[in-house]
Amino acid sequence: MATGSGSGLGAGAGVGAQTSGQPDGPHASHHDLNSDPLRAHDRQEYHITFPECSKPDFMIEFTIYICFMITFSLVVNNLRDPKYSYLQVSLMDDLLLEEEFHSFEIYRSFKLISKVSDFWEYLTDVFPTQMFTDQGAGSYAPYGVNFLVGSVRMRQVRVKPAQCALHQDFYPQLKNCFAKYAIGQEDQEPYGPKNKWTYRTCSELGTVCQQYARLRRYDGGGFAVYMNGSYATELARIRELQSENWVDLLTRAVFIDWAAYNPSVNMFVVGQMTFEFLPTGGILPDFKFRVVRLYRYNDAPGRLQLVGEVAVLCFVLLFVCEELAQMVISCVRIRRNRHLREAAGMYRYHVPYFRDAWNYVDWLNIIIFLFVFGCRYNVDTKFAAMDLVPQDRNRFYDFTSIVQWDAVEKILLACNAFLLWFKVFKFAVVFVPRMGVIVHVVATAFFPLFFFLFMFMFVLMGFAQAGAIAFGSDVNGFDTIGTSIFTILLAVLGQRDFAALYHSNRVFGPLFFYVFVILVIFIALSMFLTIVDSAYDEVSRSMQRNEEPSLFSKAIAWFSTTKVGARVVEALELQEKLAVLRKEIEKGDLNRDGLVSEAELAELVKTQRDYFEGAAADLMEKYDVDNDKVLSPEEREHMYRDIEAEQMRVAHSMLVLSEAPSDEHKLLFELLSDRVAKIESRVESHIQLIAQAVAARRGQDS
Repeated sequence: MATGSGSGLGAGAGVGAQTSGQPDGPHASHHDLNSDPLRAHDRQEYHITFPECSKPDFMIEFTIYICFMITFSLVVNNLRDPKYSYLQVSLMDDLLLEEEFHSFEIYRSFKLISKVSDFWEYLTDVFPTQMFTDQGAGSYAPYGVNFLVGSVRMRQVRVKPAQCALHQDFYPQLKNCFAKYAIGQEDQEPYGPKNKWTYRTCSELGTVCQQYARLRRYDGGGFAVYMNGSYATELARIRELQSENWVDLLTRAVFIDWAAYNPSVNMFVVGQMTFEFLPTGGILPDFKFRVVRLYRYNDAPGRLQLVGEVAVLCFVLLFVCEELAQMVISCVRIRRNRHLREAAGMYRYHVPYFRDAWNYVDWLNIIIFLFVFGCRYNVDTKFAAMDLVPQDRNRFYDFTSIVQWDAVEKILLACNAFLLWFKVFKFAVVFVPRMGVIVHVVATAFFPLFFFLFMFMFVLMGFAQAGAIAFGSDVNGFDTIGTSIFTILLAVLGQRDFAALYHSNRVFGPLFFYVFVILVIFIALSMFLTIVDSAYDEVSRSMQRNEEPSLFSKAIAWFSTTKVGARVVEALELQEKLAVLRKEIEKGDLNRDGLVSEAELAELVKTQRDYFEGAAADLMEKYDVDNDKVLSPEEREHMYRDIEAEQMRVAHSMLVLSEAPSDEHKLLFELLSDRVAKIESRVESHIQLIAQAVAARRGQDS
């Protein structure tokens, strides 16, 4: 079939490239076309091997992917109730954090606690009222529908006295110093009336050995108090702790842990409220409320969830087997066809499997899923080992470890959800090739962007450190290098507080702001956009030159290789292309005298190089039968028939090779895609080489 550099099934071999032993002339060419066994084979039924994305197994893979995406989405959506999970946390927030209490003629809430007096006011007013009073379903039932599991624990972490050095100028006035907290330097000595409060390690308390609050990590051990009585009992207990100074200047953090179960939505809500007693004075409150579903399969929706999770597991195992099989097959094929590639001049070759970036995405998906299964195993085993007896108020159930593993599981599932939806591009580019432009743009701009971001990082670090030094003491967001980096990144996105910088320093604040805007916003971001824009232009031009056909076009191309389709293409597409070539040949008569001179033929060969091989003088010598140095209409008709026969011969050779195994079929298309750098006769020799290999393999199989 006649082609240019990228259309049709085959490449024109060239009029001047007649193989040895073939008689000249159109009749001889047609005779050879009918007598060659390779030509006769095209009359049989074809079983084509699809190129790359048009293979039947691509549609199978796409169908499996869609089924897996639907199953995965349903399963992760039902891990927690999509409607009531957020509402559960929000209502607990309103119950325990937004409720106001009276403190020295003003009203405060949990989030506004800043003094020790506020801390005790909250514990004696809001907390016992909301947690232990009867709200319609007895005690231990916040909102009347959330039932406390076990007891409530209040744990304190302390520091040792005199752990910091006092300057000699202040020694007469200050004899004691209360250090900052550091893990391993906690105060573990008993204290209180008759040393009634004793330290217990994290293993003795049955809790996680290190826990995070708002500012830092703290030891999991400490001095614990449990609340498991009525409202009056617990209120009296809290007032007793206040009167006996349970919290003093050595206190660095107080953790209040509790858990509740809501049978209406089958979810646990696990809460932890922290109060960090700062060495600078004051209190910094924080909280964490987490929702987790631990009774997963005890009803009809739960059993359906179990079926979905088993289906996800089966899909993952299928993907593991598929990736391993593809890896092994790719390695075996590249080794088996090494002699073909070396004969074709391809001495440097790689395993195709490892050159496909999507395979790495697939393996990353699989590895994340394996970690998800490990997290789920940890959650279920820890919950089973807890031996939960909700009515036992004398026992505290620590859900911290379970909640942490559940959070890790959901984070990994979130990463997998992104990767799975990102894989849509892998399949979308087959249906609509231009949808892959974003992938190609990122790949083209990767190295320029990498070096740009590498240099941009130094600019941001410079501004971050300068901001931390100049504004760290009085501007929010510049207190540490870490927070300064995030503040600078937010400033790049448009969140800038010029008033705070100006208030901190009337000279350096505006200078810092203007230099940042000029260097980062005007110059650096413009360079970033230029790199991306240049990559987009390059990819757009490349796609216009070598635009990937759509799935519909590939289906038409496949139909053209069937018995009926080949006849249709031969009657329509090929004839249409050859008609265009005939018109171009006739247009070669520039002076309209009905004759084509050698100069006019040279111009024609130059513009229609895909159909001719050799110089215009060689063509003139071959087809100028009467030696008058011009081609008459009869001589041009002779040349046209030779071109038609040669194009048909190469096209039918391609149809025969469509039955080749996929690795040799890929090699064939690699050769043809490189035809710009090769003459047509060299391409034809490669086609013949592959045809011989296919014939030899058929002989071995028979």
